[in-house]
Amino acid sequence: MASVLVRYYANLRDITRKKEEVISGQSDLQGILSVLVSAYGERFRGMLFREGSLIGNVIILVNGRNVVFGDGLSTRLKDGDEVDIFPPVAGGS
Repeated sequence: MASVLVRYYANLRDITRKKEEVISGQSDLQGILSVLVSAYGERFRGMLFREGSLIGNVIILVNGRNVVFGDGLSTRLKDGDEVDIFPPVAGGS
């Protein structure tokens, strides 16, 4: 099982009250996100998921690569990987 550095951006930092943390014991991205939802609750889940699927404009990078161009939530993780989670950003004019 991997120890992975997870970094939070924008509103997720307000929810987690952290910029980053290490999550251990999961072998894929879905497992990491399940741990985070359990730790941070429905507000965290709502920032990332709608009806069980990742919201389209959520960006999750594993080692700098967007997971939508790979295996998505099934992306395998290894010790030392880095996960960056960017929630949807509203705004503009």
